[in-house]
Amino acid sequence: MTQKLPPKDLSKDALKAQLKNLVRRKMGASSKGHPLSHGQQSLWFLWQMAPDSAAFTMAFPMQITGALDRGALDRAFAALVDRHACLHSAFSEEGGSLRQVRHDGPEPHIQHQDARGWSEEALRTKLEETARQPFDLRRDACLRAHLWQCGAERHVFCLAMHHITGDLWSLVVLMDELRQLYRAEQQARGAAPAAGVLPEIAVTYGDCVRAMQLEHARGKHQTALAYWAQELAGDLPVLDLPTDFPRPARQQFHGATIFQSLDADLTSGLEALARDQDTTLFVVLMAAYQVLLHRFSGQSQLLVGTPFSGRSLPGTDATIGDFINILPLRAAFDEGTTFAAHVAAQRDHLLQAMKHQQVPFSQIVDRLAPVRDLSRPPVFQTTFVLQKFHRYPALQNAFLPGKGESPVAFADLELTGLQLAQQDGQFDLNLEMKRDSLGRLQAAWKYDRALFSADTIKDMAGCFRVLLRALVQNPAEPVARLPLLERGEASAVIAAAKGPVVPRPEQSSVVELFEGWAQKTPDALAVSCPAGGLTYGALRDRMQHLARALAARGIGRETMVALVLPRGCDLALAMLATQRAGGAFLPLAPDTPPKRLQQVLGLSESLLVLTSAASEAALRVTLGVSGPKVLSIESLLSGPQDGAVPELPGDRDLAYMMFTSGSTGAPKGVMVEHLGMVNHTLGKLEDLAFTARDCLAQNAPASFDVVVWQNLAPLACGGSVQVIAEGDIEDPARLFAACRDRGVTVLQVVPSMMRALIEEAETAGQPPDLGALRWLVPTGEALPTELCHRWLALYPEIPILNTYGSTECSDDQCHYRLVKMTPEDDVAPIIMVGTPIRNMAAYVLDPALNPVPAGVTGELYIGGIGVGRGYRGDVAKNQAAFLPDPFSSRSGARLYRSRDMARRRPDGRIDFLGRLDGMVKLQGVRIEPAEIEAALVQDPQISSAVVQARSDPEGRLRLVGYIVTAQGQPPDQVQIRANLSQRLPYSMIPDLLLPLPDLPLTANGKRDLNALPEPDWPDQGQVDLVPPETQTEQQIAEIWARLLGREAVSVQEDFFAVGGDSIKSIRLAARAQELGLPLEAADVFINRTIAAIAQQVDLARVTRADKDRLKSIAKAAIKENTKELFDPALLSRAAKLVTFDQDDN
Repeated sequence: MTQKLPPKDLSKDALKAQLKNLVRRKMGASSKGHPLSHGQQSLWFLWQMAPDSAAFTMAFPMQITGALDRGALDRAFAALVDRHACLHSAFSEEGGSLRQVRHDGPEPHIQHQDARGWSEEALRTKLEETARQPFDLRRDACLRAHLWQCGAERHVFCLAMHHITGDLWSLVVLMDELRQLYRAEQQARGAAPAAGVLPEIAVTYGDCVRAMQLEHARGKHQTALAYWAQELAGDLPVLDLPTDFPRPARQQFHGATIFQSLDADLTSGLEALARDQDTTLFVVLMAAYQVLLHRFSGQSQLLVGTPFSGRSLPGTDATIGDFINILPLRAAFDEGTTFAAHVAAQRDHLLQAMKHQQVPFSQIVDRLAPVRDLSRPPVFQTTFVLQKFHRYPALQNAFLPGKGESPVAFADLELTGLQLAQQDGQFDLNLEMKRDSLGRLQAAWKYDRALFSADTIKDMAGCFRVLLRALVQNPAEPVARLPLLERGEASAVIAAAKGPVVPRPEQSSVVELFEGWAQKTPDALAVSCPAGGLTYGALRDRMQHLARALAARGIGRETMVALVLPRGCDLALAMLATQRAGGAFLPLAPDTPPKRLQQVLGLSESLLVLTSAASEAALRVTLGVSGPKVLSIESLLSGPQDGAVPELPGDRDLAYMMFTSGSTGAPKGVMVEHLGMVNHTLGKLEDLAFTARDCLAQNAPASFDVVVWQNLAPLACGGSVQVIAEGDIEDPARLFAACRDRGVTVLQVVPSMMRALIEEAETAGQPPDLGALRWLVPTGEALPTELCHRWLALYPEIPILNTYGSTECSDDQCHYRLVKMTPEDDVAPIIMVGTPIRNMAAYVLDPALNPVPAGVTGELYIGGIGVGRGYRGDVAKNQAAFLPDPFSSRSGARLYRSRDMARRRPDGRIDFLGRLDGMVKLQGVRIEPAEIEAALVQDPQISSAVVQARSDPEGRLRLVGYIVTAQGQPPDQVQIRANLSQRLPYSMIPDLLLPLPDLPLTANGKRDLNALPEPDWPDQGQVDLVPPETQTEQQIAEIWARLLGREAVSVQEDFFAVGGDSIKSIRLAARAQELGLPLEAADVFINRTIAAIAQQVDLARVTRADKDRLKSIAKAAIKENTKELFDPALLSRAAKLVTFDQDDN
C-alpha cells in the first residue's frame, strides 16, 4: 500500500501545519470540537448548580486615557477572537458527552456605549452589573468586551471571560496580544496590517485536552495520585469558620469582596522574614493565612487550596484555556507550633506539591471519593494566591490596583486598573494578593455572602494585619499566643466582656434574705413537697432551732456539714440551718456509693453528717467510728433550743461545697462563698423576673450544683419551692402534670430531659397544658438548636433561658434569653450561652491571656465576684485553675480558667464550643474521663484503660471505655460494671467497654487518643431476636419496648446500644418498681440486657429475707455499740445492702 507524500513545493510553514493536523487526527481531533478537560467538567457541574452566578466570571476593568482609536481597537479585538478558537466557542452536552464547540452565533465583539454625562456612581453601577452578568455556557460565547466613552480621551474598558474558557494567565495573554494588534492596526491606518504581528499559536487548548486524556489513559499520573492519596489520607478537615448566617443546604455561589492594602514597611518586614527563613514571600503569606484560619476556626488541621499554572506541556505559554490546577496544602498546628516552624513545614509541603502538580484536582477528588456535600466545595473550602504575571509585567499595576500605582503603557495609551469585586463566592473564603509597584501588598478578601457579613470579613482582614506585624516581630513565638487585636481594640473587647455592675445588697447571705421575707410574709408558702409543706414562718422557726443545735455541736464559720438527705423540705431546711449556724454545707445524694461517700467526706473535712432518721444507722455503719459524726435532722429538731441564734455569716465566709470530677482520679471539692452565691441567686432571679408570686420546681439531685439554687433562690425573694416527687422527675407526662397541678412557673432541666418532654408533647397530639409555667431553663450541658425550635413551636409563650456556668464560680455565669428563634440562633447547632450576669465577666482569651477578636476560638475565663475560693486542700490545682485577674481593679480578684472553648460574636454574645481537655458533660453532670480510668484500673481484670466520649450512630454522646485486660482474657463486663458502681455514680459508668490488646501510643510513648478505634456500636437490626421466656423477662421487655418505641425486643440486646440512656434507665427502673420488681437504675447500667437484668431481679427477690436479717444485725450492733460482734465481711455486705435502701425505717 502506497502512502501519499506531500507536494514538494509546500512551504516549511505549510508542511508544519499539515504535520500538526496529522498529529491532531491521530490524537482524536474532530471538527465537532474537543472534550472538556477535567477542570472544565468541574466548572460545568458548578455552573449547572448555579447558572445565574458570576462566581466564575473573570473581569478585567480598566480606565483608558489618551486618544483612543476605537476602530483600530475593534479590528484588533476581532483579530484576537479569530486567532483563538476558545474565544468563539460554546459548550454542548449530548448523550452524556461534554464538548467545547464553535459558537454558532455572532462572534464576540466590543460593545460600545456613550457614557458622557454619566455620574461616576452610574458608571460604576453599570460596570459592576456588566461584570456580574452570568454566562449561559450552552448559548453564549464565553468572552465579552464593553467600552464606555466617558470623554474625549477617557474610556472605561472591561474584558469578561468565564473561567471555563480561560484563566488569569489567559487574560494576560489576551491583553498583551490586544496591545500588539492594536498598535499594528494603528500603524496600518485602515489597511491590512503586516503579517507576522503575532507568532503562530503552537498548541491549541484542544491539543492540550487530548494530550492530558492520553496521559491519563496511560497511567502517567499514578505516582502523583499516590502522593496525594497519602498526603490526604484519613478524614479531611472541613473548614469550620464561625459564620454569621446558617449555611444553606446548597452552595449559592454569590459572593462579595473586601479590599485591603498593607503598607510598604510591613511588606518589607515580611520579605526580610522570608529571606531569613530561606523561602519566598508567597510561602510566608500562605503560612500566615493558615495561622489566621487556625486561630479563627480553632482547628488543628486545615486544608488550603493554592493554584498552579497547569501549563506543564511545552508550547502552552500563548494558549488560551482553563489550565489552572488548584491543589490542597495541609497545615497542622499544636499548642507549641511557632511561625518559623510552620513556615518551614509549608515550604516543604509546597515543594512536594510542585513535584506532583500535574495531576488534575478533579482526579484527586475522584481518588479520595469524599462524601459529597452540596453546601460546600469538596476537599478544601478556602484558597490563597499571590499573583505575579508571567508576561506583560507592567499590566500587573492594573490588577488589584493600589493607590498611586503608575499607569500601564498600552501602545500610545495608558491603562489604569479599577477595583472591582469579582470571582467571589467560589469558596467560603479566598484571599488573593499581589505585591504592587510601590512595595505594598494589595489584598482581595473574597467571601460567600450567604455565610458572612462584610463587617466580619473586614474584622478578619484587620486581624490579619495585626497578626502579620506580630509574626514579623516574633517568628519564634507560638502562633497561639500572638495577638490579633490592636491595643485599643483589645481594651474595648475586655470592657464588653463584663456584665452589668450592680451594687451588692445589704444582706450578706441568702439566709439573711430569707429571714427578711419570713418577717414580711410569715404565712406565705415557702417549700412544698409530696409529704407536706412549710410556710416562711414555720421554716424560719425550724431553721433557727436546727441552727442552735448545730452551733451547740461545734458548727460555726468555715466548718463543713455534709447533708446526706433525700430531696424534700428537710434538705432546704438543712441548707438554711447550716448557713444560719455560720457553717457551710456539702449536699450528697443518699445513694452515693459507699467508697465515694467516704472519699468525699474525708476530702471535705466535714465535721458532721446530717441525714434522715431512716438512713442514720446505715450511714454509721458505712462511715465507721473513724468517720465524721452522723446525726439525724429529726433528733436535732426534737431536742431543746439551747443558746442564742448564731450571728449571720459574712459575705466572704464559706457558703457551700460541691464535688466535681477530678483528672487525677480523686474528686475535687469546690468552695463557694456567700458573696458569689448571693450574686448568682439575685442575677438569675433578675433575668427570670422571678417574684414572690413565682414557684420553682426542685427536681435536681444533690450531685448537681443547681440543687443549691433550686432549694434556696426563691426564698430570697418571697417565692416558693415545689419539690417534685421522685416518681415524677424522669417521666415526662408525670413531670408535665406535676408542674401544672402545683403551679410551677419556672422549670429547670437538662437538655436530654427537655428532649423527652418535647417528644412527650409531640406524641400527645395536643401539647399538654403546663398551667402557670412561664420559663424553661435548660442547664448542665450544651443546648441543641433544634430542641429550641421544637419547644417554641409547641409552647411559643414559654421562653427559654439558656445558661452556662462552672461550679467553681457559684453555678451559672452567662444567660441567654430565647423568646423566639432568629436567624442568628440558627448559625450553630448549639444555642449560644449569651452574656455574663451581673457583676461577672466572661473573657475569650488566647494562651497569652490576650482577648481574641469576635469569631476567633479561644478559651473562656470567668471573672467577677462569683469566682469561688478554689478546691479544698489542692494547691496545685488551684494554681492551675485560678489566676490573678489582669482585667479587674478589685484587690485580690481572680480569673477562673474554665478549659472550655468559646467564641464571642460581634454583639458580645458567646458561643460554647466544647472542652479543651477531655472533660465532658453528660446529662448535666461534669465528667472527667481520667477519674473513670482510675476506677477502671482498680479492677483486677484491667491493666490499663482510656475513656472517651464518642457519638453513637444517632449522634448522642456516650462514654466508651477502652480496656486492656490484665491476663489477656475476655473481660467479665458485668463484674466490671458492678465494681465501678461501688466507686462511681452510674452516670459515669461507660456505656460501652471495648477490649483492646494494647493501647495505641505515639512515637514518644504517650497515649495516642486519635488512634483509638471507633466504637462498633451494636446494630439493633442485626441482633438475633431472642424472645423473653420468664415472667420477669416478659415484664421488663414490655417496659423496654414502650420506652424505646419498639414492637419487639431481644433479651440479649444492650439497652444503651439500642437507644437507651441514663434518663430512660431511670424510667425503666421506676416502672419496674411500680410492678413490684426490685430494680434500680444502677442495675440497668451494670447488667444492660433484659436477660441479665431479670436474673438480677429474681436474685434480689430470693435474697430479700437474708437482706432483712443482715439489716437487723447491723442495726443491733450500732445500738449496742459493740464493734466486736462485727464480722468484717458481714459488715461490708450489710453496708452495701442498706446504703441503697430509702424505704428502710
